[in-house]
Amino acid sequence: MSEKLSEIFKLSFQRISDNIFRYGGEEFVIYYLSQNKENFFEILENLRKKVKKNTNTN
Repeated sequence: MSEKLSEIFKLSFQRISDNIFRYGGEEFVIYYLSQNKENFFEILENLRKKVKKNTNTN
């Protein structure tokens, strides 16, 4: 499962300035520099959808 998440994060945040850190068991910190918060929220929503689609065990 963590390999899937890692690949999803890599594909979602590809800039050199983007960083993702594991903060706990299933918590992550995303360091993303942008002047456009709407763009960031769009990226986060797409990330949420990809994670849900690719990690659903039901």
